Amino acid sequence: MRAAHITLLALAVVALSHGLPSGKGKDNFPTCTAAFPDPVVCDANACELDNDCACFRTEPNITLSKRPQIVYLTFDDGFTKLAMDNYYSKIFDGHYKNPNDCPIRATHFLTHQSTDYSLVNKYYALGHEMASHSITHRSNTTYWSLLSEQGWVDEMVGMRTIISNFANIPESEITGIRVPYLQSGGDTQFAMMSKNNFHYDCSRPTQAFGYMNMANGAWPFTMDYQVKMDCQISPCPKCSFPGVWVQPMLDLEDNWLVVDGHGNPCAMLDSCIVPGSSDPEDYYQMLKKNFDRSYNGNTRAPFGLYVHAAWFFGQDYRFAGYQKFLDEITALDDVWIVPINAGLEYRKNPKTNAELTSGALEAFNCDSFPAEDCFSPAVCSYHVNNEDIVDQEVYMKICAFDCPANYPWLGNPLGN
Repeated sequence: MRAAHITLLALAVVALSHGLPSGKGKDNFPTCTAAFPDPVVCDANACELDNDCACFRTEPNITLSKRPQIVYLTFDDGFTKLAMDNYYSKIFDGHYKNPNDCPIRATHFLTHQSTDYSLVNKYYALGHEMASHSITHRSNTTYWSLLSEQGWVDEMVGMRTIISNFANIPESEITGIRVPYLQSGGDTQFAMMSKNNFHYDCSRPTQAFGYMNMANGAWPFTMDYQVKMDCQISPCPKCSFPGVWVQPMLDLEDNWLVVDGHGNPCAMLDSCIVPGSSDPEDYYQMLKKNFDRSYNGNTRAPFGLYVHAAWFFGQDYRFAGYQKFLDEITALDDVWIVPINAGLEYRKNPKTNAELTSGALEAFNCDSFPAEDCFSPAVCSYHVNNEDIVDQEVYMKICAFDCPANYPWLGNPLGN
């Protein structure tokens, strides 16, 4: 089941990266409104007066030679003990450090099924970011492209409610989303985000400002003003959503050499192809060539490795190449592996690399992580038969003494 899911994701993202349709979509928020009007050309001077505003294609006011290279590691879907034991524990055990001697950290875009909320709490206490990736993760991309605003609330706000209540994490700390299969919901999705205190989206891939143009990668921006970025997976938002950030996913180049001697673009590592190879060195070299374009480039925009842990399952040579890449970049004194929310704090309050190393930005430090708060977790079991889970026994480990009466799901995230 999990392997099939990854295959579907890879095919969908490869197709979408080439501009191919993945199912008919229709913008169900066709006109802008008084609340979310037609955007105007960006006023950079106005944005400079508001650190929760950034024009598209602008950069931090820091000299390139003094600018850090921010790297994001993200993991999608259920947070499982299997993934932790085999992979997360080997990356995030403290031996990989940032230049300020703090351990590297990640963002986890969570779905509900199979998630162990006691582990979510554990990693939150280690400084990792938890974000919403929907409750159901339905595989029909048309479902997401046509989803109503209330549907987005049920999926994304509902998942935030589940994380908060069963992993003991304040809702105010769960500020980001990634949509399943990177299938944008356009203005409807962003209206939901604006009205429900989601701070950013990290679902929008770009070839124009990544891939072969990674040297000129795009920094995160807000949706206050006009955005002229390629729309790989429609519908893309068209209206103005002040203060809602987009962390673009800069497409990588894989090793499947079919485009004028270049590899294919791939937004998720799951869809990056290294043909016929089980050699960790080939995976390391693929990651390194992409990183080098950013690190030695003209913008040093945040560089992301976005993946499902299941990409490593049964293919440990991929993980070995991934680890070798981390070995190399964590030896550099100007590379920082931090969660996306920390990267956005940097964009709002830019510092030189030397200032970061001396502790000038709290989001990059490690002296105020929350205390772990999940002792004697409960293991809950349910027999579930609904539209998404057909006649199955499911289990849920939670940071609570009592199990909810029903399995939390769409429309009933507390399991009342």
